Amino acid sequence: MRGITNILFLLVFILKIDTSIAQQPGPGGRGVGMFLDSLNKFIDQCIVKKNFKALDTLYAKDFALTQSNGTFVDKVTWIRTLKNNLIEYISCRHDSTSQESHPDVTIITGTMTVQLNKKNAERLYSSRYVRIFIYRTNRWELVSHKTTLEWSLQKQNSL
Repeated sequence: MRGITNILFLLVFILKIDTSIAQQPGPGGRGVGMFLDSLNKFIDQCIVKKNFKALDTLYAKDFALTQSNGTFVDKVTWIRTLKNNLIEYISCRHDSTSQESHPDVTIITGTMTVQLNKKNAERLYSSRYVRIFIYRTNRWELVSHKTTLEWSLQKQNSL
């Protein structure tokens, strides 16, 4: 756990210096799996922290987001939705991930738990997703996110 925390801290530090973080390592390179797993999680932290500059860099120009109900959103519309505070993401935690790598393409599947506020109504849910990362022009980009299943959770009261 401490190793993951150190990696995320390093990613945040580097991203604050230069949003071209997704440039290393290349396909098939040493540590690419661990890098992409961290990058995958980091993207959602950028959503929570409203780091739109990073999201604009990390999402591919042809990024597509497909929700579990079939709604399709492109990169510009998605970032505009986040900027306009139509949905406020409070937290996003990846519960599990797995990867399938090919030359210049990595598919990450996973389950995440999300807490958000939409129209002043708080919502807690989990979802399964598929994300596709492509290595283009010396950097990794998220080109596709598809939520395949989503279910509501009850918020637990803390003592």
